[in-house]
Amino acid sequence: EDLPILYSGARLFVSSSRYEGYGFPALEALACGTPILSSPSPSILETTTRTGLVVEPVNVRAWCERLDHALNETRRSDRHLENLENYAWRNVADKTVRVYEQAAGQSPGRVSDMHRQPLETEGPVPDACSFAVLKTIVYADLFDYPLTMEEIHQYLFGFRASRTMVAAALKTPELTDLITFEQGYYVLKGRSHLYEERLNKTEEAQRLFERHRKLLYWLCSCPFVRMMSLSGALAFKNCKEDSDIDLFLVIDKKRLWTIYAFLAVTAKLIGKRELLCLNYIIGRSDTHIKDQDIFNAHQIANLRPMYGWTHYRKFTATNGWVMGYLPQWNGHAEGTHTFPELKLSRWAAWGKRLLEWIGDLPLFQPLEWLIFKLYKKRIEGTISPSQTSGVYLTRDRIKLHVNDHKHRFLKKFEDRITEVMEQHERMNLIAQESHTAHNGHMTVKW
Repeated sequence: EDLPILYSGARLFVSSSRYEGYGFPALEALACGTPILSSPSPSILETTTRTGLVVEPVNVRAWCERLDHALNETRRSDRHLENLENYAWRNVADKTVRVYEQAAGQSPGRVSDMHRQPLETEGPVPDACSFAVLKTIVYADLFDYPLTMEEIHQYLFGFRASRTMVAAALKTPELTDLITFEQGYYVLKGRSHLYEERLNKTEEAQRLFERHRKLLYWLCSCPFVRMMSLSGALAFKNCKEDSDIDLFLVIDKKRLWTIYAFLAVTAKLIGKRELLCLNYIIGRSDTHIKDQDIFNAHQIANLRPMYGWTHYRKFTATNGWVMGYLPQWNGHAEGTHTFPELKLSRWAAWGKRLLEWIGDLPLFQPLEWLIFKLYKKRIEGTISPSQTSGVYLTRDRIKLHVNDHKHRFLKKFEDRITEVMEQHERMNLIAQESHTAHNGHMTVKW
């Protein structure tokens, strides 16, 4: 009851947000005849084409000018009053219901177009859900990793679907010709041996974690470490005997380089530097990853947080773009994954707070700056120009993907999809030839 009164009493509705999911606030303002000033969010643009002012969110001067213009121009207010009947509360509700009814009559699944997908395949393609399932299985196959039905659903590429839809897609002729079901796992045909390999690698991953659990606990107890997540092979439980431990860390930005140097030197002194890969560290849990593609989306979705759940949730919330590639993924619920969480004892937590109090003293600030300069110069001096694309060094971020496999994997993924689809087409042609020959007509179409 209060909302219409507030809108009606306002001289102007202002929305500077870069994103507005459905544009409901703008519709509510229009329903009350309130002028609108907003950033160019797509959903708001649909309703403010004639009756609103639009300003780029970073242009401060333009905002000031538009505010003055909107508050003092009478003609725009008149146009809002003319449109009041079109956007009345009842009319808006009726239009919304009609849109939902229309959508309900269409296919329940949709291909996500929130972000450009890195793969466009020409030629014969199964229905969207089946093709999304195929891409998901092919991508996992690049890592020799068979998937359960639940995993296929959770990491389904760019398509929102229910478990029932995924299960139905796995039974379609398009996929049964290409995929084998083995002891609860789905693999490409000719790759059934991956089932046994996955079991062995899972056991090896568990042994690797247990062998170095105390080391990981120590790392979590270090001052200024806010979050520790497993990544890479150990996160997937896809380890070999010589696998290392890839870590994704959040370390307080004010002492990020000091703690990184401490961890690197200590690991080297105890002979674990080759084991611990400190290859991605950020100084803020709300860091936005700008390099948005299916490879990075998959890496983020498969982080296994062992410590610092609050920071993990903040990081995944900031990088919600991941769901544009993996619509079913919604992060990991605390306590749901198979590795046990690392919770500090009372004494360890007390010691950590004490060391952080000492580390906050002003005398450590010049040391942080010095370590940053020295380490940055040293790292940049040891990498070749071809390795710089995977290296990013700033005061609040360390990315050390010297051997960055992303582009190679994406190219391999694209080639593998093309290969599988061509194989599928050849099988169809052979089947057609066989059927034609059986009926006495030896006509082959290419």
